Amino acid sequence: MFLNSNKFNSLFPNFKFQKNLSYEISSNQLLINSKNLIISNENFYSIKRNNKEISVFDIQKNQEISIINSNQNKFTDMCFSNWDDQFLITSNESKIKGWKINPKNQSKPFNRSKKIYPIFDLNAHNKEITSFSFHPSCSNLFASSSFDNSFKIWDLNQQETVLDINSLENSLLNFVWNFNGSQIISIFENNFFGLFDPRKKNFPDFIHELYYIPSRICWLGNSEMFLITGKQNDFLSFSIYDSRKLENQPIQSFEIIESQKNNLILPFFDQDSGLIFIAPMDEKLISVFHLQNSFPFTIQLPNFNDFFQHQIGLTLLPKKIVNISQFEIVRFLQLSQEKVSSISFQIPSKNFLFDPNKKKEYYSKFSNNKPSISKEDWLKGLNKDPNFIEFFNENENLTKNVYQIKREEDLQKIQDKQKENIPKIKESKKKQPKLNQYQSKVKHTFLTRSSQMQSFFGFETLKKEINQSNHLTSNSEYFVTHDSNQEGNLRIFNINKFGENSENNKIFSTINAHDFSITDFNLSKTNPSLLLTSSSQSQEIKLWKISSLSENPFSNVNSEMIYDPKNQENIVLIKFHPLAQDVFASGYLNHNIKLWDVSESFPKLQFDAGEDKGDLLDFEFNCNGSLISTISKNGIIQIFDPRSSEISQNTNYNEKREVARICWLGNSDQILITNMSKLIGQEFYLFDLRKFEIPIKKGVFSSNQTMILPFFDQATNLIFLAEIGSVIRYYEIVSDSEFLHFISEYQSPIQFYSINQLPKTICDFKEVEIDRFLTVSNDSIEFIKAHVFRTRKEYFQDDLFPLFPSNQISTLNSQDYFKGLNSNPVLISLKPDDMIPLSQAPEKIENEMIEKKEEEEINDDFVLKKWSEVISLYEEEPKENLKNIIEDFEWDD
Repeated sequence: MFLNSNKFNSLFPNFKFQKNLSYEISSNQLLINSKNLIISNENFYSIKRNNKEISVFDIQKNQEISIINSNQNKFTDMCFSNWDDQFLITSNESKIKGWKINPKNQSKPFNRSKKIYPIFDLNAHNKEITSFSFHPSCSNLFASSSFDNSFKIWDLNQQETVLDINSLENSLLNFVWNFNGSQIISIFENNFFGLFDPRKKNFPDFIHELYYIPSRICWLGNSEMFLITGKQNDFLSFSIYDSRKLENQPIQSFEIIESQKNNLILPFFDQDSGLIFIAPMDEKLISVFHLQNSFPFTIQLPNFNDFFQHQIGLTLLPKKIVNISQFEIVRFLQLSQEKVSSISFQIPSKNFLFDPNKKKEYYSKFSNNKPSISKEDWLKGLNKDPNFIEFFNENENLTKNVYQIKREEDLQKIQDKQKENIPKIKESKKKQPKLNQYQSKVKHTFLTRSSQMQSFFGFETLKKEINQSNHLTSNSEYFVTHDSNQEGNLRIFNINKFGENSENNKIFSTINAHDFSITDFNLSKTNPSLLLTSSSQSQEIKLWKISSLSENPFSNVNSEMIYDPKNQENIVLIKFHPLAQDVFASGYLNHNIKLWDVSESFPKLQFDAGEDKGDLLDFEFNCNGSLISTISKNGIIQIFDPRSSEISQNTNYNEKREVARICWLGNSDQILITNMSKLIGQEFYLFDLRKFEIPIKKGVFSSNQTMILPFFDQATNLIFLAEIGSVIRYYEIVSDSEFLHFISEYQSPIQFYSINQLPKTICDFKEVEIDRFLTVSNDSIEFIKAHVFRTRKEYFQDDLFPLFPSNQISTLNSQDYFKGLNSNPVLISLKPDDMIPLSQAPEKIENEMIEKKEEEEINDDFVLKKWSEVISLYEEEPKENLKNIIEDFEWDD
């Protein structure tokens, strides 16, 4: 039950994408006593990628600046210094190694292959180190514990121990300092916890048995209380203890979530606000509690279970990083298997609208990262709290902190100089025409890689260089790739039957399509069971029909051969018509295009582009199949209706090219050409059929010598440009002078050598997935999903998913098509039946809260007015009549 009087009831999380990251995690890395996989200080955050590699990132620049590798030993834990940029790592060889992270040395581009070396290497213990931590008040003191039943305190300046306790009966699994470093609370190997002052060496002062499996300890700021997370029965939970009354039971205990997992449960505490955050790993949950001075000591706040990612690591950033102008209370970095995300917990700005002094309730002090006590004084038994500074100056407006003051003073000077020019600027703006400012609904698009269990793996793939063919085709039910054992074979996959291929679980069927190497193959979108294959060596085109949808969908695959003896040119491409049923086109090296009806074994029509045009590189139907565009090695682009003998558009856009791709931009009159030049690199050209002589836009993506494959999404106007290897860049096409607006890019952690766009209907619209791709790598085939970040995912995002032109429904038969008739795609709704469109959703809850606040203020004014009338009557009447006056007063005038 939540208490409405709590000042943090309106706390809400704000999610921001930080960095794409693919992370392979094993189950033992998330166990209840395992280590956190991400840590941070005010300048950097580090991620343990695997047992032998740790990456360090600059928080401000959000870029990788260091890679720390281990040749033979395994890294076990990591820790940042509270005082400087020292970074410590422990390994399974019981050593502590220290690095100095210096961003000033990162002026040159980061080089992953460059090895960095530690500044010190301590032989700390005889067995693996279980826990280690810096002292909160003394800069050069550092404590460590080990499975050798020892506890040590080090002077890192001298690189030697100052306290060494070797008489423990059990090993310490985890320990934390209290607020000023005078005491340590620790969890022992036998499910006991103890409290002690390491300087007294009577270790420990008190031992208490735990009746649940403990995970982590967290001292609650400068109070005398601490909490321990763990698993009790089938619940992930935590208990709060008073260090002065350890002989008693916990002050409070909370059950977080029912779970069968024995995973790590991370606790965090914000001293400034008194907020407790409990984050179980391998869950989509961060539970929030507010610590108070009186009973009930801890109040649970509303959960946001559906908001967070499936976390495998979490770190609380230092308080000085938070953005006070946005009313940010705390900020986390959350690690998932796909990315690093920034999560801010904020208070609605209306809380401070009429009373800025309220900010003092939420922001008081934060650490200035300066030690408050020397090693010598601490060893003598003296204690001192860490140094803190105020967020606000005494006379400062409470909308900024001390770090914003100087910047605002500089801005004020600039504004003063500009005041004289304001009238001139306003006058000039009146004369200038108003421009439409570019606003994007897809600017928060991000790409993620599917997990292994949602991929196709357990086999080798055949790597083929992309020329005219993409070597991968798909529709709403199947996808097809080359077989790795024989070049005349193909593998057919059911798109929903992913997992590991094995003898007991065959996830694909192999067909012997041709006796010679396969040139191209293509699946029909309107009839998913039809597959075309071709071989230039044998001049064969085969039509395959998948006619069985039983337990093994490929148990009955029939084929018919189509052979054209009159044409001795090489077949390079075959493609189904997007809408006309049973119609396909074949393209030949000499630039001939033939149209076929699958019911007949000879071409219905043939279009000869002429030998002077050069070898055919690519051809594409437009949206309704009425036109075909072709591109040749000589750089010539042609647009024509294949049922006519005339070319409607023709242009020579540049010199010879080895590889190129054509992409029609939906149902528009625009096409995008991508090609690779050995001299320039990756180029693009955007043409409009109404002004076809010259491109309306051209440019260079990069100097890389790799092929670019374009994929267009008509619903969002996004063009995805996949660079064969590991990069997918995506742009929004807008009708302005720029045309192409860069959104972002996705860096795949594995190399892929083929990629294909899947039909829109496969996407998970409830997760705001706008596109899905298939990628083929050396030993697996994976999905890459494009999502748009939205906060109200419970509603169907109809602005991103309008009525969509489906290419899965045939709207024309072959006879009508060859007579010259055309038809447009059927528009279908993508909305799931159980979802309400966002356009019909009620307004956000924040608006309701504001209205409620205004209503409360009106009621308050009414009550004050009535009370003033009561007081005026009271002044005229005797005191003994006051009760009767109040009871008889008309409150509902």
